[in-house]
Amino acid sequence: MITNSFKIWGAYGMIAYVAAVIYGYSSGGNAVGPLSLGYLGGVGDHVGYAILIGLSVCCMVIALMFTAFRDADPDMAASYMGTTAVPATQPPVGNSMWPIAMALGMGTVILGLAVHPAVFAVGIAILGIVALEWTMEAWADRATGDRTANRELRDRIMGPIELPMMAAVGVALVAISISRVLLTVSKAGSVIVASVAAVVIFGGAVFLAIGPELNKKVVNSILALGLVGVVAAGIVSASIGIRDIEHHGPGHGEEEHGDDHSDEESFVIRGLGA
Repeated sequence: MITNSFKIWGAYGMIAYVAAVIYGYSSGGNAVGPLSLGYLGGVGDHVGYAILIGLSVCCMVIALMFTAFRDADPDMAASYMGTTAVPATQPPVGNSMWPIAMALGMGTVILGLAVHPAVFAVGIAILGIVALEWTMEAWADRATGDRTANRELRDRIMGPIELPMMAAVGVALVAISISRVLLTVSKAGSVIVASVAAVVIFGGAVFLAIGPELNKKVVNSILALGLVGVVAAGIVSASIGIRDIEHHGPGHGEEEHGDDHSDEESFVIRGLGA
């Protein structure tokens, strides 16, 4: 049975896809490029087309998530919790960090349009993650009347997805951001930055592993602030641009060597003439 939420979000996804196709053809797309996501032709303006396709994908993912959990059906929640009793429900409780993360993603997307395509891609990735996490948090808050049970239910479903996804995104963000910094600073400065980054990352990992046990929220806050700082440094470096890199051709040394010989030969000829 198709749920009502799937019908709504699926319709949003199809509308966004149709809008992307129309935008692609109106902005210079050819053949069936806009229909095939650029596989069989051009899609016109890449930025606008990518935004609309991304919106379509997000809506379809949300639709599938609602279908998988049957619109937060209490019987489905009870089966996940391993009980036959239908849990009581309640309105959403507690504060959420996802509106702030959504604002960060939108700001990154807008900045990426003016600075660098890599920054734009990072913003899209942030928005996709926030959409998934925010949806699951809203569902879990309404699952039962017990906050602890809601948290356990959410972690049981999202844990196998969050850990590898967040690890991959975090590594990619750190690698891309640090690479932008290394390409911006001087040659000697890049060695210093790489060394300091390696020491900080390794030292922080060792401290979290063998140091005093910290609250999970404190650890998450430290990691989030560190990631935001590294990404901010990468964005600033990308806006500044790559430093001037000298390229020495294979014949550079030979030419200099040849010039020395010619100067020496001219000196000998002048001596003989004298």
